[in-house]
Amino acid sequence: MFHHNLKKLTPMPHQHIDIKIVLDPGCPWCLIGGKRLEQAMAKAREQGYTFRVKWLPFMLAPDTGTEGTPSRAHMIAMMGEEAYAASRERMRPIGKSIGIEWASDKGKGVIASTLRSLCLIDWAWEEGLKTSEEEAQRLQSIVVNRVFKIVFEDGENVSDPHRLRAIAEFVGLDADAAEDHFMSTAAQDGIRASIASCPYMQASGGRGVPVFAFNEKYIVTGGQEVDAFLQVFGQVAAAQS
Repeated sequence: MFHHNLKKLTPMPHQHIDIKIVLDPGCPWCLIGGKRLEQAMAKAREQGYTFRVKWLPFMLAPDTGTEGTPSRAHMIAMMGEEAYAASRERMRPIGKSIGIEWASDKGKGVIASTLRSLCLIDWAWEEGLKTSEEEAQRLQSIVVNRVFKIVFEDGENVSDPHRLRAIAEFVGLDADAAEDHFMSTAAQDGIRASIASCPYMQASGGRGVPVFAFNEKYIVTGGQEVDAFLQVFGQVAAAQS
């Protein structure tokens, strides 16, 4: 268990940390946690840290359809209008802190299956590996952030093949090959198999995402604050020394 109260990161030249992030692109806390992790890594790099980051799949609602339903109506039906309004008030300043204007604050938003987008995220990594691991990280990071943008800033259907093709084109990948992959039964079954066997979800108790695994052994869950991630980096680096 990490205690999240460190304000300053101890310089650790040449410390390398491997990070696996388990996400569902439809979960706002995966976006929040990912953005805060990016902010923490930027600070840590100034102190000599390097990182390898890979995103892994999860689906909080695997039975959700691809056609999409308006998120506001869905959430109000689940929570009630008053609770939903209160949740939006809580999320607004968090969005501002990570540079996000929520689609829900503009009356937009769609809940849809994230399976196709997870296939694209996984495929981007594999395509990047054909060049180098650094390229795999770069491509996958961009794809993840563009998928988040569809869901949380544009408020569009993340299952829409046209939107996913556009992401592939944006990062310079073949859109036809991308669509062939994310629409294929084999790729979708592969994502389901990865979710079922994910050791990090098992280690965290499998209760939700995001899950952050550091150097294959330290597990942190939820959309932690930047300072929390900085403390984790320091503790993981100290354990390596």
